[in-house]
Amino acid sequence: MWQDSQVAIGLGYMRVLPEDPSRPTIHRSGDLQLICDARLDNRSDLLASLDLPNTVSEGDIIIAAYLCWGAACVDHFIGDFAFIIYNCQNGHIFACRDHLGIRPLFYRFDQAGLIIASEMRVLVKPGYPFADLSEQGPIPSQIADFVGGSNHQEHTVLYEGVKRLPAGHILRFEPEQGLHVEQYWQPAAQTEPVNLAQAHEELRTLFFQAVQDRLRSSRPVAAMLSGGLDSTSVACTAATLLQAQGKVLDTFSIVFDKSPEINERPFIEIALKKDGFRAHFLSFDGLAPLENMTDRLRDLGRVVANPGTVMSYKANSEISKAGFRVLLHGHGGDEVISHGYYRVDELAAAQKWPEVWEALKCMDRINGHPVFSEFLVYFISHAKFKGAHLLRRTVAKLINVFARKPPQILAPSFQETVGAPHREPKYFSEADYHLSFLRSPFLTTVLETLELLAATAGIQARFPFFDIRIVGLSLALPSETKMADGWTRLIMRRAMDGILPPEIQWRTSKFDFSPHVVNGLFSSHLALMRSVVDDNVDGVGDYINLQLVQGILRKGEKDVKKLKGKEIQILWRTVALSLWLRSNNQILKFS
Repeated sequence: MWQDSQVAIGLGYMRVLPEDPSRPTIHRSGDLQLICDARLDNRSDLLASLDLPNTVSEGDIIIAAYLCWGAACVDHFIGDFAFIIYNCQNGHIFACRDHLGIRPLFYRFDQAGLIIASEMRVLVKPGYPFADLSEQGPIPSQIADFVGGSNHQEHTVLYEGVKRLPAGHILRFEPEQGLHVEQYWQPAAQTEPVNLAQAHEELRTLFFQAVQDRLRSSRPVAAMLSGGLDSTSVACTAATLLQAQGKVLDTFSIVFDKSPEINERPFIEIALKKDGFRAHFLSFDGLAPLENMTDRLRDLGRVVANPGTVMSYKANSEISKAGFRVLLHGHGGDEVISHGYYRVDELAAAQKWPEVWEALKCMDRINGHPVFSEFLVYFISHAKFKGAHLLRRTVAKLINVFARKPPQILAPSFQETVGAPHREPKYFSEADYHLSFLRSPFLTTVLETLELLAATAGIQARFPFFDIRIVGLSLALPSETKMADGWTRLIMRRAMDGILPPEIQWRTSKFDFSPHVVNGLFSSHLALMRSVVDDNVDGVGDYINLQLVQGILRKGEKDVKKLKGKEIQILWRTVALSLWLRSNNQILKFS
C-alpha cells in the first residue's frame, strides 16, 4: 500500500508469471506509480521497442510504455491486463482494461471522490466519506433483467453509481478536467484480406499462438477438459506444445459416474488416449448446486444466473488445492468462433431455399431444431411471391389471436415500476449478430463472473479463444466458413484436424449440466426452495410472480425429468435472488 493525504493505492496479488515480483509491488518511475494485473503476450516486441531487459516484470513494461507513448501505450499491448497509473505531481490518473475485458476493473465517482477497483463489491460501501450504496438498493431494471433472463444493456453494475470500465476502454482523471472514459478498441474484423481456402490454417496458427502465450507461468499450468470441442481443442493444443518441451499437461474433468447416461467421461477418455496428459477427475455425483451459495454471492458482489456457479467454484478450489494457479479454459469458442446460425437468415433473404433447408437440417442435427416448422417460418417471413405480404399479415394476426402469451415472471407491481422489458434486437446476418454479441455488456458480465469464481479459489483463469487476433480473424470470415456442409463451427473443426480425435472433432452433441443441477436442487435443497417459493421468506415475491414459480416447483416435485430448461432457470433465479436478498439484508427500493 501507499498513501498520501488524499490518495491511497493498494494491491494484493498472486504471483503467476516468471517475471512477476515475489511480493505485491507498486511500480514507480519518477512521479508515476502503477499497480497492475497483467500478462502481455507481445512481451518480446515490447522489450525490443522499449530497450528493456527480458527480466523486467509486466508492470515495468507498462510504466515504460506509458512514459514512451503516453495514453497510446494501450495500442501496443496484446494480452489480458488491467492497470492504474497515478501521477503524484499533478494528481492525474490513467486506468485501462484489456480489449475483451478478461481482467475486471470498476469505478465509482461522486462528490466524495473517485475509487477504482478490480472487484465491484468494494465500491458499494467503502467507508467514510463515501455513502453506503446498499442503503439505496440496487437498480430495479437490473433485477428485472436478471429475473427475466434478459441480457444487460448498460455497464452499470447492480447499484446506481458503480460502473464497470468497459472492455477496450481507458479512464482518465485530471483534477482540473474531471473524469473521462474513452474507447480505444472494439471488436472488429481484421483489415487484412482472408484467403478462404487457407482460413482454417490461419485460425490454427493463431490458436496455437494464443494457447502458447497462455502457458507462460511460474508454475505448471492445468486445463479443464470436458470432452467438448472447445475445451478439448485447448487441452490437446496445450499438450502438443508442452510435449515439445518434454512436459505433460495436467487436465481436470468433471464427471458424474453414478449417472452414466448423462456423463462426459466417454468423450473425456477418448481425448485422453492422446499422449501428453496427466488426468485428474473431479466427481460431482450428488451435486448440491446451492451449497454455500450465499458465500459465492457475497464474493461476486452480485446475483448470478448461472446454475453452475457452485460447481465452478468447487472445481477451481480442488484444482487450487492440487497446487495449480493457472487454468486454461475452453470458454469462448461458441462466442468467438460462432456457430454461424444466422447464415440461415442470410440464405432466406437471398431466396436460396434449398440451402435454407440444408442449413436447418444441420441445426436439427446439432441442436434438435424442428426442420419443417422452422423452414415454414423462414419461408413465410422472407419469400417473395405474389400475395406474400398479405400472407405475412394474416399469419401475424392469427398468431396474435391464438398464440399463448408467455407467463409473466415479474410480480405485477414490480412490472409496473420497471415497465416493459427491453426487446432483444433482431439480426438479419451472421456478421451483425456476431459483432453485436462480442461487444455486449452481457459477455463482459460472464467473463467477470468466471474470472472472480476462479480468483476467489486461488486460480487465474485464462481463455485462449478470447484472443484479439482470433477475434479479428473470426469477424472477418463469411458465414459459410462457420456453417456449411451440414456442420456448425466448421472452420474450427477443420483447424483442429490431426489435433483432435475425430470423435470429438466431428461431435454433434454438447453436454448439458441441467439434469444434474435440477436433480441436485430437488434432492438437496427442496426445503429451501419451499421456504422461498411457498413461504416467501426473503420477500422475493415482491419482484417475482411466485404463483408461476410454485407451479414449476410442484411439477418438479412430481417428476424432475419433466422440467424444461427455461423452467429450471426460473426456479434457479428465484432462489438465487432470495439468497442474495438474505445475504445482503437488501430491500429493493423501487417506489
